[in-house]
Amino acid sequence: MSVDEELAYTLTDDADAQLEDLANEFVETECIGAGTLTVETCGLDIWEYREDEATAVAWTLDGEPTIETTLESPEEIVVHVSGDATVSYTLPAADYWPAESPVESDEYEFWITYEVTDGKFVQTDVSQWGW
Repeated sequence: MSVDEELAYTLTDDADAQLEDLANEFVETECIGAGTLTVETCGLDIWEYREDEATAVAWTLDGEPTIETTLESPEEIVVHVSGDATVSYTLPAADYWPAESPVESDEYEFWITYEVTDGKFVQTDVSQWGW
């Protein structure tokens, strides 16, 4: 007897919606809500010579994030998150610079890994590199 079929796992629509909600929550709290010009985990990075002097840092999303869910195995789900964001911030006057209030844009991209524990999705990793 030979078996040519292999077992395939898929996420339910409900599970996919839960993962999308978790990813959106992560974007809002950990990326957009970070309050810094560089948010390495999320792939946001505004180069500013005086970054440590920036105040009133406020990120906003430029549209909804793109979220793609991949079931790597029955135990591991990877969610790819990407999009565009804009940041506004204030720099105080300094010896050679007047006070400034720049507004800049950046793309973000990162991957969140989840495992299922006791029927719940538990975040196990976040990577800006996808591995």
